[in-house]
Amino acid sequence: MKFPMPRETRYLRPVDRVRYGKPEHKEGLSVPGITMAYGSLSSRLKSLPFYLNTIVATLRELSKSVRSNASNPYSGASVIAPETLEELNAYALSLGISGI
Repeated sequence: MKFPMPRETRYLRPVDRVRYGKPEHKEGLSVPGITMAYGSLSSRLKSLPFYLNTIVATLRELSKSVRSNASNPYSGASVIAPETLEELNAYALSLGISGI
């Protein structure tokens, strides 16, 4: 079953880089996807109500993500402040990381 997806090209800017999967890559399947692809008709009908809320919520969040692309900055900061680097280093050491 295919769901309508938002047209991402409508929200992309010229500087945005889009990465699509390659044809030779395997397709990832979720549990609902496996049930729908390989389950019997009765198992599909029984499990659909449990998956429907998740599917609808996922599509809603996907749509919000695509629409919010316009408000994303063109590029992130390329230089980190020394204070921020010290905080990051202290946090990493507290986690047991030997250094950055």
